[in-house]
Amino acid sequence: MTIRVEIADPLDGSRIKEPIVFTVLGHYPEAVYSAETSRGEVVVCQRVNSSSGSSATTFIAVVDLEGTETLELGGPWVGDVDGIRTLEAVEGDAFVRLDTGYFDLELCSGTAEGEGSSKWGSAALQCSP
Repeated sequence: MTIRVEIADPLDGSRIKEPIVFTVLGHYPEAVYSAETSRGEVVVCQRVNSSSGSSATTFIAVVDLEGTETLELGGPWVGDVDGIRTLEAVEGDAFVRLDTGYFDLELCSGTAEGEGSSKWGSAALQCSP
């Protein structure tokens, strides 16, 4: 059975990389599925566990949208998905360091330890080349 999701934007114009949340009937247990747009682009659909159950599954996907779009849900995603990676923390009070592909973010608990410049932008937020 093919699952198609119709997306309609009530506003005129276009949207780039718009997060879309949708729910389909059925149990889709894998964390990530593929979908294809009406233009033939492959989209990553991530399962939202807190809103999914045995009879329905909620996904979030990021799409470019101009007016209307159709997503055709495929099978589980094969291979790795590019996204945010967790890195080894540098500061002593850091609880997580994230590489978004654009920024290297280190989140700290605020103990005022470490180098002040790293807490306020020069090392905590670095643009990738």
